[in-house]
Amino acid sequence: MAKKKKSTRKKAPIKSAPKHKLPLGFWSQVGAVALIAVSLLFVVAWFDAGGPVLSWLYQSALDTIGYAVYVVPLIFIYVAVEIFRAENNLLPFAMKFATVSSIVWFAALFGLLKNKNGVTTGGFVGDIVNKGVSMLVNGGVAAFIYVLLIIITILFIIRVSPFTVIKKLWQMSRRDISEQEENVKVMRNAATMGDFKLHASVPTLDINQPTESKQSRLSSLKSSVARDVAAEDRAALVTVSDPNWEAPSLDLLEKKQSPADAGDVNQNAQIIKDTLGEFSIDVEMEGANIGPKVTQYTCVHQVVSN
Repeated sequence: MAKKKKSTRKKAPIKSAPKHKLPLGFWSQVGAVALIAVSLLFVVAWFDAGGPVLSWLYQSALDTIGYAVYVVPLIFIYVAVEIFRAENNLLPFAMKFATVSSIVWFAALFGLLKNKNGVTTGGFVGDIVNKGVSMLVNGGVAAFIYVLLIIITILFIIRVSPFTVIKKLWQMSRRDISEQEENVKVMRNAATMGDFKLHASVPTLDINQPTESKQSRLSSLKSSVARDVAAEDRAALVTVSDPNWEAPSLDLLEKKQSPADAGDVNQNAQIIKDTLGEFSIDVEMEGANIGPKVTQYTCVHQVVSN
């Protein structure tokens, strides 16, 4: 009996369907967007403008965590931003736990209060926490503990050390004192410039004289004569070709020299001294030479030998 020959044909490989790959951190980013969306919906629900579904959601949150519902949008938006900024859009578990803890502390703090109907404003969560804490301390101490826990939790979430906050508060309290010390220093430096000499080679303006009179004279001079634009344009065209045109007389020029305006010389000298002092150059201002255009200040450099 003849044997059947085996077929040598190879079966074609079955092509598998292409896999749908998501970018890294896709679902974390979706969660961040969801947190922002929930925060906005909460804000809309505060004004009773989102329909029955949002009203039910708002009331459920209010029954659960009380007035802490007004803090939730801020916390959720900050956590969403941190998710976008984190590496691979992943937050550590400690960050998520601190977020939930902060909401619990707010609910417990609001649970110490009561509305006009005599009902606590901390919701179900706040009542549970306060039942346990009230057996240990009174309401005032409990409020202090809740505030302290809220501050620590928030500093943990935003990654700021308590020492940095204390340092900033200390600098703010010392700012007013430092400004007063600087003013006293400036007054002392100004007092040491009693021998400041002023040399004016040209007439100078008195800085104490009000400048309103000069400005008023100029403004009155400008407004005294009406300007004829058309006549000026015609005159500009014919002056060059007019054989009878004569150049203006030199008598029109001002014969009297205008006094030089050197400004507040003492203040300028003090500014120069303070500026050099910032570069550790200790000088004593001796005087100033006022010229027509430039005022020259003289000073002596004091060398301190060790």
